Amino acid sequence: MKKTYSALLMLVVSLMVQSGTAQQKNGQDIGINVKIDSLLDTYSIEEIVKFRNYYQQQVEQVEKKKIALREQTILNIEKFVKDNPESKALDRFLMRLAELYYEKANETFLSRTQRYDQSMAERDSSQVDSVLQEPKRDFSQPLSIYERLITEMPYSHLVDDAYYNKAYLLEEIGKADSAFQIY
Repeated sequence: MKKTYSALLMLVVSLMVQSGTAQQKNGQDIGINVKIDSLLDTYSIEEIVKFRNYYQQQVEQVEKKKIALREQTILNIEKFVKDNPESKALDRFLMRLAELYYEKANETFLSRTQRYDQSMAERDSSQVDSVLQEPKRDFSQPLSIYERLITEMPYSHLVDDAYYNKAYLLEEIGKADSAFQIY
């Protein structure tokens, strides 16, 4: 899936190259005599817009599939952890679960930040005074999993990673003192 996403992204980028990026020097002064990349000469603006729209839809579909796959993986790992509390691989499953929860929390924060920015722009344009609360990162799920790994499996080879990741997340949410103690 990452290869498909990367390929789509590369194609979109190559088609949407700005005129100043892929320039060739035709004369002595590059600022005056510039020829645009010949690839763009073969397509009309309408065709490029259609390509962009098509591949944007493809990227959105891949994103939706990625989110659905992550959600299903979270459910599967949670079921495994619940059903196999004595597994020798439990520490690895917990680390992966924490990573998935981190990704999910980060995406949630980014989407909330985008909505917040849009609301701020709308508020500024309408000149209506309203109080908007800035979104905050919520890493409570991965933090609790790292804490579980640290306390329940102190001899795991992944404990150092759990400590580091816990400190990193604490630093991300503004608890630098706690993070530096763990580091």
